[in-house]
Amino acid sequence: MSNISILETARNALDSICHEGLALVPADIGYGLLGNSEHSIQKMYKLKGRSFSNPCIVAGNLEVLVDISIISDIKILSWLKEIMKDNTLAVVFPLNKQSKLIRSLSPWVLDHSTENDSIAVFLNCGPIVEEMVKLAFLKNILLVGSSGNFSKCGNNFQLNDVPLKIREQVDFMCDLGKSKYENSERMATTILNFCNYTVRRSGINSDLIQESYQDFATKNNLPLLR
Repeated sequence: MSNISILETARNALDSICHEGLALVPADIGYGLLGNSEHSIQKMYKLKGRSFSNPCIVAGNLEVLVDISIISDIKILSWLKEIMKDNTLAVVFPLNKQSKLIRSLSPWVLDHSTENDSIAVFLNCGPIVEEMVKLAFLKNILLVGSSGNFSKCGNNFQLNDVPLKIREQVDFMCDLGKSKYENSERMATTILNFCNYTVRRSGINSDLIQESYQDFATKNNLPLLR
């Protein structure tokens, strides 16, 4: 897909979200569901059969991360910038309640996008989501969602593998072929929790990501992952 097509697709997906729609979009780790309004996020939970006690995750970049979270040591951003060049990952940080993006969310969506005053953010999700994140940031919109599958069934790496029930009821979808990190185990993104420096989930490239951080942390006097 050309850069022009990626931008146009991202704009169309975001336009749907701006009108309270739920978008099914390709990401490097699998097809995912993104929205912003209470209407779209409630629809996402119901389509997936996801428990309302299980919070959503934010699709972001470093600019979004700095706005919505509290980062105890800015050196961590240097590591993230480097690891994101070749990897997708997610991180958890304490929530910045004064964030302009956070304040733009409805109370219900905010409650279902955070947990214990922390927030999880996907980084380097793939070309279309990356473009959507940039465009949304300019509009003061935070993109929240989850993977495009029934709850606890593992990621789907091709559009046609996403359950028909989901595909039929989203407000926007597009096909970008196979996801970059397609794998037979249907593993998802590795999540590092920087609230307590633990591995919340071991997923794609988990060993590589953990080793990279531990090495960086040792050299820069940062807490190690436990």
